Amino acid sequence: ENGDLTLFDRDGTHFAKITLYSGMVRYADDRFLNIELVTNTDTGLKIPLSSIVTKEFYTIPVDYLTTGGDDDSDGFMKQTKGSGDSSSTEFVEADLYESTTDDSGQKVYYVDEADFQPGDLILKPDSSDTYTIGATASLEGVYCINRGYAQFRKIDIIDQNDEYCLVEEGTNYGISQYDYIVRDGSTVNEAEILR
Repeated sequence: ENGDLTLFDRDGTHFAKITLYSGMVRYADDRFLNIELVTNTDTGLKIPLSSIVTKEFYTIPVDYLTTGGDDDSDGFMKQTKGSGDSSSTEFVEADLYESTTDDSGQKVYYVDEADFQPGDLILKPDSSDTYTIGATASLEGVYCINRGYAQFRKIDIIDQNDEYCLVEEGTNYGISQYDYIVRDGSTVNEAEILR
């Protein structure tokens, strides 16, 4: 419930009076109430802490990103060794969940582990430089079930208490208002079909 807050002093003690304009009948029989004072003005989506899961991603330097495929989508050129000294390359489309600076000061993308295998080599565009897939980092998120199966969606936490957190809305690979998420993320695996 929302109400008006009035502060006053009586006999050297500070008091707060909350005036409710509707819903008071719910509390009329209670001698004491547990209340939470919300003092920040942040806005976002409120989700239970039990929904939050952690997922590992490969970190790939941003210099290796290129475009390709039929629709010029983002991805990387993977080098495959053939017999002898021969090698070939193939474009691998990738979802870029996040870009950040890693511990060594290098700017990297977070890429789904399903897109590559540890030890895969990728080529830097217009260069002979290669990068070996292997370094990982984790992101927090929730499982969105709008399509009937669990899809990882990244979250950026703004604020939290013991039960809930406030997350940004409209982030890349994030969640939006009215999305369905799994209440207990530990009970579901990614891509699991939910009935």
